Amino acid sequence: MFRYDCSGCNGLLRGLDAHVNDSMTPRSTARNGDAPTGSLQLPLLSRVTRLEFIVATAIAVVMVLLVVIEPNILEAPFENGRTLLFTFGGTALAAVAFVTMLWLRMPAPARVVVLVAPFAVVNWWLISPYFTDD
Repeated sequence: MFRYDCSGCNGLLRGLDAHVNDSMTPRSTARNGDAPTGSLQLPLLSRVTRLEFIVATAIAVVMVLLVVIEPNILEAPFENGRTLLFTFGGTALAAVAFVTMLWLRMPAPARVVVLVAPFAVVNWWLISPYFTDD
């Protein structure tokens, strides 16, 4: 009947397996220089782009301006346990997410959207009561 010869398929599968295993291994790139493979120190920080620095600076400037306009907003994170959890727990979660995204080499615009969207929502929730007219 029909006989199928797969001798060439085994070599192809071994090559694919080697490629998949190799692609999961951290390696030195032009951005992380000669840092040891697997090191998280400088290689991750060198992946932070100019876009991310610009967005972070803009957020910092806006937050400082809001504090200048309404100094009482500094009390917002300390109102109750829920706001403390949102503020400090969210910051810790965002830091872990940021490092993970750097490690996985996600594109910078995606990192900005993933981090800025929840930041904006939580800050609006915490700060908006201070800017309503009575």
